[in-house]
Amino acid sequence: METYYVLLRNGKTVTEAGEVTSSFEGHLLDFSFRDVQAAMTLRLAWYRKRKRISYVDALGYHLARERGLKFLTGDPEFRGAPGVTFMRIGR
Repeated sequence: METYYVLLRNGKTVTEAGEVTSSFEGHLLDFSFRDVQAAMTLRLAWYRKRKRISYVDALGYHLARERGLKFLTGDPEFRGAPGVTFMRIGR
C-alpha cells in the first residue's frame, strides 16, 4: 500500500505504480481478526511510549514478527526496533 502511494505521490502514473507493485502480489499475507487485535494492542503500547505508528504499520510489523520476517519501513518511529530494516524513499 505504502509503496504504491509513495510512487503516485512522487509523480508516477497509476500504470507505472501498478507495474512496480504488481510484482508484490505473490508475497501478500493473509491475516485474521486476532492479528488485527494484536496489532492494535501493540500500537497502543507504542502510543503510551510516545511512539506514533499508523494502523497499517502496526499490522505489518505484527505480521512480520509473527512470521519471522523483516519489516521494511521508512518510519523513524521504528528505528532500532527488533526485526526492522529501515529505508527512506526520497521524494
